[in-house]
Amino acid sequence: VIAFGMKDTVNNFAAGIWIASMNLFEKGEEVTIAGHWGIVHEIGIMATQITAAGSNIITIPNGMAWNDSIINYTRNPERRIDQSFGVSYESDMTEVVQIALSITRNHSAVLDRPEPVIIFSEMADSSVNFTIRCWTKTPDYYGTRADILRSLHAELITAGIEIPYPHMDIAFRNAIPEKKDDGFSV
Repeated sequence: VIAFGMKDTVNNFAAGIWIASMNLFEKGEEVTIAGHWGIVHEIGIMATQITAAGSNIITIPNGMAWNDSIINYTRNPERRIDQSFGVSYESDMTEVVQIALSITRNHSAVLDRPEPVIIFSEMADSSVNFTIRCWTKTPDYYGTRADILRSLHAELITAGIEIPYPHMDIAFRNAIPEKKDDGFSV
């Protein structure tokens, strides 16, 4: 009974040693561990703590971390921006691609290699969707992504390209019955 109860403790301890020895993440790095995103706050022998949005501290047992995926977003010096956006079906698709490419190529924090690309990704219900793919230095990721989105929004509006939002048209047919003149209606 004691051995069965200690199983998780031993598992967390052993996983903590493996995590520390493999240097999978360090304090201050942006990670997703066992499905939880955040900044590594503390790495302990039994558990790892990450600070998530809203300053919430999530404690993840090391055994759980070791048995699930670990994504380290900040370990590499460069990071790829993958940003989707949609335009109306009536838009000039060549112009959309030219605008998006111009924005990425002219941004000072976007790297020249690999070259930025704009991918035609989907014909959705209310929009034609594209994905911007470009690279930046990891510390510049969030600022560069925000700059690109702001510029893209402004440039598309200036060019008269509609940025659609999901909407639905509802047609009522025979919703109000016709009034019969049968002498009994009030």
